[in-house]
Amino acid sequence: SRHSEYLSEIPASVTVVGLAKLEEFAQSTSNISEILEFTVPGLATSTGTFSNWGQTLRGRSLLVMVDGIPQSTPLRNGQLGIKSVNPNDISRVEVIKGATSIFGNGGNGGFINYITKNPASNKKIEGTTNIWGSANLAKTNDALGWGIHQSLKGNLNRFSYYISGSLEQTGNKYDADGVPILPTYGFDNTDIYSTFGKLEYLLTEQQKLTLSGNIYHSAQDSPFIPVAAEVEVFNENGDYTLVPGYGVKGTIVGEEPTGTTLVNGQLKYSLNNIFQGTTNFETDLYYQNTENVFFYSDKFENGGQSVINAKKYGIRPNFNTSFGSYGPTNITLTYGVDLLKDKTNQGLLDGRLWVPNIDLMSWAPYA
Repeated sequence: SRHSEYLSEIPASVTVVGLAKLEEFAQSTSNISEILEFTVPGLATSTGTFSNWGQTLRGRSLLVMVDGIPQSTPLRNGQLGIKSVNPNDISRVEVIKGATSIFGNGGNGGFINYITKNPASNKKIEGTTNIWGSANLAKTNDALGWGIHQSLKGNLNRFSYYISGSLEQTGNKYDADGVPILPTYGFDNTDIYSTFGKLEYLLTEQQKLTLSGNIYHSAQDSPFIPVAAEVEVFNENGDYTLVPGYGVKGTIVGEEPTGTTLVNGQLKYSLNNIFQGTTNFETDLYYQNTENVFFYSDKFENGGQSVINAKKYGIRPNFNTSFGSYGPTNITLTYGVDLLKDKTNQGLLDGRLWVPNIDLMSWAPYA
């Protein structure tokens, strides 16, 4: 909802993945898609790619948010939302199942909201360092990967902060027979880096200003080229089997690394106990930028790689007023307006435009 509620009072199917569970699964994988597929009932399994294409919620598309900032775009959806923040920077994940428009377009099956870590600390500076490695049991040659995540947080009187950075490099990925896994959109031979920061300043006991933002970037440069899946007929009765796609050594001339870049920025202001203590006010101004570089295709004239570019700007003033208790009933009113501007296109890396600019202006009052 637009204000805090007890889980027991929400008439919907809700899953909350807490910090303890996130830290437990982060010991075995840094891929948030895989963590959620094990912890959120109804969420489809990960495709093993940098996209969450096909990872539906109860078979329907979902809206992904970082602290309420929408990561998906309904105009040209590159299905990137789930992998938009490092799991080490998340304090909990809230999942609402079932169609909802509470936070705008895209929630046909529900939504996932990442609540990032707060700079809560009693010290001026403290930090956490995570270092991990990965390998392949079937074939270890060139399959080693590694990652590091460093976070710092502290409190300086009225000012508090949380900042982090991470870097990960993955190696080749093979199946159980030692055959390279299909590299298209994969997480093999990928450089992943992310940064995150949240700064809070307590203006007064009732007023707080919060500035936060993150960058998540992945770039795959594989030594393999894809061999597409094919149907293989093996007898006169027409019985067949499906041979899955795989990778073979080689390069595609002119292909640049594929991957994603997601940028979020948010400035939030909150004011509590106004109008004789009956109303709380909160507003945020946010920015979101998505870039999704696809694989090389010879279907374009002279070949090329397409890229989705999407930019969102939004502002959301929100009020919550309490009218007091009437017998066993507490009456509150939540009201405000969502303003969103979304500009999206899909062109080629050489500058040609494939899908032209699409502009969305959304004005949504609610109560």
